[in-house]
Amino acid sequence: MPIHVDELKAIRPGVLIAEDRPCRGCKYNLRGLLDTAVCPECARPIRKHELLRFADQMVDAPPKWVSVFRTGTTLLCIGGWLMALGLVAWGIFGHLAWLAGALVGSVAWSIGTVLVTRPRPKTKRMEIDPVREWAAWRMWARCSQPSWCIALIGLVMIQWQGWYTPLAIVPAAIFLLIGVVGWWPLMVMQSNLAYWASDSELSDKLRNCSWASALGMGIGAAMMGMVGGLNGGISERLAIVGYFATAMVLSLWILLGLFALWYTLIAIWQLARLGVWVTRAQTNVAMRDERMAERLRRVRGKASV
Repeated sequence: MPIHVDELKAIRPGVLIAEDRPCRGCKYNLRGLLDTAVCPECARPIRKHELLRFADQMVDAPPKWVSVFRTGTTLLCIGGWLMALGLVAWGIFGHLAWLAGALVGSVAWSIGTVLVTRPRPKTKRMEIDPVREWAAWRMWARCSQPSWCIALIGLVMIQWQGWYTPLAIVPAAIFLLIGVVGWWPLMVMQSNLAYWASDSELSDKLRNCSWASALGMGIGAAMMGMVGGLNGGISERLAIVGYFATAMVLSLWILLGLFALWYTLIAIWQLARLGVWVTRAQTNVAMRDERMAERLRRVRGKASV
């Protein structure tokens, strides 16, 4: 039966798996296969995310774009660790210097967000407009993540000036929650980029931790609000209830929030390393092409003689 031309256009080429990747069913090493194929051992489809079918790979992107992406992911990694460690240390020791360190981390995080949410570069094999791709998620992430800076500036001013009042605490808590809500689209975009780079395992990590980390940070923001309310002078009759609630939320945050945050930051570090790997791969390809071009010039020179 003949195949219609439109059906041929709908078929997109698969992406070669260049790294060691275990099968999701039997753990067979899928390296060297196309992600459109099935596992030769258990016949399970290799590709999991049917909606994420890219006609190109990150190694096809211009080196300048990859360099900026690598810088952005590095800033995300550094900023995320500074914010996490600074806020945890501030919660334990209460010193303003730790909060200032978290503020510096939030600035690095915000700059990294802008760099890693740039549209993908237009390549010959790309089938869509990269500017329209993930446009809503990009706007959501870029507008929400600077709220971490605003919230931390508010917390610094609260502790520095001693403004432990609901009027000062509530705005800071609101900006923290805005940052939490914007965490999800940012991590989803990074998950898609990891899949574009042919690392589906890292893509799954980033997609899964986007939910857990947002929930954990939401609990952390609620905990900070409770602590701030207690420091602001809650009624003595309700003080024991407030301290009990704070202890419960703190325990839950340690069990869920900190573990999820640690998992996320490790995944972001792996994403930064992935950018380094893409740069090295592009460098190797460029050196190979240069060697082949030089060999061709020598052959042509000998032939002309």
